[in-house]
Amino acid sequence: MYSFRAATPPLPPPSPVPPPDMGYESDAEMISPLHSTFAVDAPPELSVFAFPARDKRKEDPTPLHPSTEPTPKQLKEDAEPTPNVENTSLPAPVSQPTRSWLAPLEDDSDWVQWVPALKFIAALMVFTGNFFQHTVGDSVFPTSSVTFMFRDTNWGILLLFALSARVLTAKLTPRDSGVRWDMLASSMFRRVFRFLLPLVAVILIQRWVAAAGHTSFDQFELSLVYPNRSLFFYNGVFGRDREGEVPSMGRVSLAEPSWGNLQLFSQFWYLMNNLFLLEAPFTYNVVGGMIWTTIYAWWGSYMVYVSFMVVSLLSNNRYLIILALFLFALGTYQYHTVFIFGFLVADIARHGHFKRVRDLPLLTNLGIQGVFATLMLAVKVILPLRNNMNTWGASLLIGQPGVQQTVWEASSQYSILFLLLLVECSPQLQFILSRKPLQVLGRLTPGLYLLHRLFFYTLLPSLSLNLWNKGTSSNSIIAQAYFACLAATLASAVGMVVLIEIPSAVIGRLVWKAFGAEVTEEVRSWLDFVRC
Repeated sequence: MYSFRAATPPLPPPSPVPPPDMGYESDAEMISPLHSTFAVDAPPELSVFAFPARDKRKEDPTPLHPSTEPTPKQLKEDAEPTPNVENTSLPAPVSQPTRSWLAPLEDDSDWVQWVPALKFIAALMVFTGNFFQHTVGDSVFPTSSVTFMFRDTNWGILLLFALSARVLTAKLTPRDSGVRWDMLASSMFRRVFRFLLPLVAVILIQRWVAAAGHTSFDQFELSLVYPNRSLFFYNGVFGRDREGEVPSMGRVSLAEPSWGNLQLFSQFWYLMNNLFLLEAPFTYNVVGGMIWTTIYAWWGSYMVYVSFMVVSLLSNNRYLIILALFLFALGTYQYHTVFIFGFLVADIARHGHFKRVRDLPLLTNLGIQGVFATLMLAVKVILPLRNNMNTWGASLLIGQPGVQQTVWEASSQYSILFLLLLVECSPQLQFILSRKPLQVLGRLTPGLYLLHRLFFYTLLPSLSLNLWNKGTSSNSIIAQAYFACLAATLASAVGMVVLIEIPSAVIGRLVWKAFGAEVTEEVRSWLDFVRC
């Protein structure tokens, strides 16, 4: 209800009536007895959850003016409608950026526009590494070669983890407001739906491929033999090359994965629980595809959420907290390190430090980019440095499985940190990676990452054998098979976005809309308790 006051000379304010003495030293202590003790440490953005909005006209009455005519300021205030806030006890609403309900990615990578393109490049590296592992093997292109970094599967996986941590909390700190605690509760609640539906779909597809006999070891064996570069297929007996020689070296087998082990519902249920709750060898062996990384992405996501809450509540000590988390991860769970690196880069960008670097003179900015690019390449290309870093990282582990020492290499982790710093400081790279075609390709990252191995057991054998029967050279077979599998995977990734990614995001938002109000109230109560 709005009312307009007439332009009349102001009246003297009534004499204030002192409140009864309740033994409190201030209004803040009367609201919360413990608040006055920790008021300095409480961040200002939390005040919307603890204190109602106040009408300043009631607190600061208009003083007496020696003139009987109203001043222009008084006329302006009199013309403004005064809302009726007599019974208002809720805080003023905070403006919230609108988001599309059909946004397919939970982490909202479009808030950081260069991230989708870099995610696609990382998934493409995973695809390339697995393809050559299935067809050529490490004996032909060893890990000591310079070109290995372009087909390093583990490096691509770690880069995807770091990029996920980089954008996971970007939407929680919009530029026009403080920390959005309600959006944090919503994101943590809906995160499970972003994993659940894609996992179920991929496991069912893998089971169908195994049931159809595409993964049977008796069906084929693909091998590329050097130096005569001949392809052979196993179908009961070994094939012979054109000179009639039996292959004796360099054979790479597409060994039968253990997808077919999921015969019972109990095994399926056990697998799903392991993928979310337990780091077990059974999970790694049974899946045999790319969803074995789910447990690490799941734990890492919520590690970033919890770190974000702690850092936001103790913002003055945020880098000390991040350092403590990093030191803890070095000796326990090193796969958290890349998530910590991504979160660190996001926090630095949130406070505007990278923008200051990008605004430096061109030569200075290029020099900083050169330093980060040199460090990134040095830890990946210089073999003594890379091997020593990996040995040092493995020596810090306390009784962890062997996958910690092979997948989570220290050299890969630090090279990813330098890569993120390079892109954050480079306006040129951000301009290139932010182009619309690359962002569209970035939407296909989940399908490219999760589905590519299925075509190594279906399309790759039949296509390679057909080309071999036509007299095609082995190098040409490898090249054509690579692009054919890539095209088929990207086509299936489009279907995954439409049929799986978007529905999973919509389901999560619908469930949050149904139950989110109660969760938000719990979060506000928890924040009030922490603030006290």
